[in-house]
Amino acid sequence: MNILRSTLLLSLLFIQLSLSAQVKGRVLSAPDAPIAYVNVLLVNAADSSLVKGTITDEGGRFAFDDIAAGNYRLRISFLGYRKTVTDAFTLSAKTYDAGNILLKPDSKTLGDVEIVAEKQFIERHVDRMVVNIDKSIVSSGTDALEIFKRLPGVAVDQGGTISLKNKTGVLILVNGRPSNLTSTDLAALLKSMKAEQIERIEIMVNPPAKYDAAGSAGVINIVLKKNQALGLNGSVHGGGMYSNEKIFPILAHTEDAGFQLNYRTAKWNLFCSYDYVSVTSSQGHDVTSRFYSGNHLQSTLTTHQIQNGFSDQQYGKVGLDYELSPRQTIGFLANARNFHNVASNSLNHIVIADSVGHMTSGVDSYFNVYEPVDVDDANLYYTFKIDSTGREFSVNADYLRFYHPNEHSLYYYNFDANNQFLSPVQHIISRQTDNINIASVKADYTHTFGKTIKLDAGLKAAEVKSDNNGGYWNVIGGTSYPDASMTNHFIYTENINAAYLNYSQEINSKLSVQAGLRGEQSLVKGDLITRDTSFSHTYMDLFPSLFLNWKANDKNTFNLSASKRIDRPDYDAVNPFLYTRGPYEYHSGNPGLRPQYTNGIELTHVYKGMLNTTLGYSRTSDVITWVSRQDNNTHTTYISLANLNTLINYSFNTSLSVPITKWWTSTNSINVYYNDYEGAFLNGQVSQAMLSGELNTQNTIQLSKRWSAEVSVVYLSKQSNGINIIDPLCFVDAGIQWKFAGERGTLRLNGSNLLWAKMKARTQYQNQDFTTVNYDSSRSIHLGLNWKFGSSTTTYRNKTRGGSEELNRLKG
Repeated sequence: MNILRSTLLLSLLFIQLSLSAQVKGRVLSAPDAPIAYVNVLLVNAADSSLVKGTITDEGGRFAFDDIAAGNYRLRISFLGYRKTVTDAFTLSAKTYDAGNILLKPDSKTLGDVEIVAEKQFIERHVDRMVVNIDKSIVSSGTDALEIFKRLPGVAVDQGGTISLKNKTGVLILVNGRPSNLTSTDLAALLKSMKAEQIERIEIMVNPPAKYDAAGSAGVINIVLKKNQALGLNGSVHGGGMYSNEKIFPILAHTEDAGFQLNYRTAKWNLFCSYDYVSVTSSQGHDVTSRFYSGNHLQSTLTTHQIQNGFSDQQYGKVGLDYELSPRQTIGFLANARNFHNVASNSLNHIVIADSVGHMTSGVDSYFNVYEPVDVDDANLYYTFKIDSTGREFSVNADYLRFYHPNEHSLYYYNFDANNQFLSPVQHIISRQTDNINIASVKADYTHTFGKTIKLDAGLKAAEVKSDNNGGYWNVIGGTSYPDASMTNHFIYTENINAAYLNYSQEINSKLSVQAGLRGEQSLVKGDLITRDTSFSHTYMDLFPSLFLNWKANDKNTFNLSASKRIDRPDYDAVNPFLYTRGPYEYHSGNPGLRPQYTNGIELTHVYKGMLNTTLGYSRTSDVITWVSRQDNNTHTTYISLANLNTLINYSFNTSLSVPITKWWTSTNSINVYYNDYEGAFLNGQVSQAMLSGELNTQNTIQLSKRWSAEVSVVYLSKQSNGINIIDPLCFVDAGIQWKFAGERGTLRLNGSNLLWAKMKARTQYQNQDFTTVNYDSSRSIHLGLNWKFGSSTTTYRNKTRGGSEELNRLKG
């Protein structure tokens, strides 16, 4: 009897298991807009009793496994959208696919209820970290460069060079397209880009094969806001910021104003924007260089520089999207940027002292700088969505012109140990013109095999020509005499041809894989006309990438990513010409500079979509880094870029966003990284290893329905960069916001860098020992107003415009 009963029970269990199946589907807000973290419930059709629950992943997908045969419904709910209940369905086969479930916005909810933190300040996606800038109050009125200084794992040095997890070589994109600017002019562009224009910033340490292989530290993509409403609409904004630094006698100030207009119909989308920024500011740095004979200090050279500047910055954009048919779209985008930078009555006060600190001589160097910059670029694109399965073809053509004439006028007043000025006064004029043209075209194709397999392929060709012509003149008695030793004419040309193939597949509801291979051929030639010398290089490289995503259960997701990247030398970095920064400091390029290659891997764990933890490792060979050499006899320092052997980087990152109370949300991230530089330089061996860290906390407080506040703290520990050590930094920002007139108007008041953080660095290598302290007018207060106007009728189609990943190597 017991045997019979056991046999019957086992038979029933076998029948139940054999009848168990899977229910899956996808939740979207528009045909191409999946929604992550949506609540999906599987309920019995008869009595609506709960069977199982889950949330959607980053692609809006959900799945219920091991479901017994029966009749069910799906109940889907998400904040800001109408609750949706599907029709009853019968589960009898192995898999039931509910297909795409489209949620409709809940206009009543959106109109009557203040929705707070519908997005987290920091979100972790499968292949990137997303920082939602439009959720930050303290960012109001600040510029993109200041925002970069506060991004998790990102740092900006005094020259505007951006690093990620203490590694330089970051590819900066704006709406998926590169900025194509020098580090100085990129810094100017980011300063002119106000926080109100930015929707989010995407940080990708290991980008997929679709992106250019350039950028060994990864890719940072700035996504600007795009209006999706039908009809005529737009916004205007304006504000003022006042800041000061203790060492400067003037109060720096910034005024900004701009507008955005958008007109959208069923087929047309016309848009334009204009921003104007006027900046009056001061910057400065102190440098103390120590010169030794053996272990004994012989002399010191101290430089105290104050640069007073004025800048007019204008940024205009105009674009058109037109839908040729429901599946074909063409578009045009043009940008014009103009920076008019002037520095006047600026001073380098240089003192040379003996071993006990007694002054022996010195120089007062006054300089005036005139640097206009014009950057114009245009993009033409075509997109053809071949069918509804995801097959797509697109073509992008891009052209950029960069024109940068500049003139520097320097006066050297030498004085002796008694502080008496010596004749004659030395007057030097330098003029240089940088004229760079970049053209590229690329084509991309996506092919799908069923619902789970996708294949992407693409081709690209880019051509660059950089023409740099500069000269120096000594002015004596009002007459200018050319200095042939400092005159320079350098022409650099480059062609890059690339192709990529990327394969992605959802193996099952838990596991997906993506693998890619990109090949790039580089043809490089440099001609130094004035010295009748040239160099050329040709190389071909393959760049593989791999991503694995495993959803262990409803709470835990794991992601593994690995890729190989390259950083080619910047155009100016290979120019051997000397640039004077004063009578005792010179910068020069290095024609022997080689590309650096980085192999990196990261493992990420996401818990409940809130807690993100990442472990990373990378190895960079021929790492490009700033180095210096020193002449003890002339007290002169020469600064350039060089290849060290390797950089080993280990990193750990964790971020957590939690609602501490109903009115207080805290987003926190911790980054820890270990950098180990090894290489030969100046007949010596560089060995610099250091453990560094960063703490970033963003706290939003909802004071009432219309009032909110925010406090942000960023702390950076001591860091290493080649032969340089950077001291700890701490930024503290705070702000308050008021929304009025049905949320059409937003008034924000915020303060930045309340602790007056300054960047300090020290270099000690062989005979070099110098300390640098950089100041700027950084503690500031900003009052800004933003007003939205026009139609608020939304469109439920989400059209995307193609982008081109150009070279990002016009760094000075």
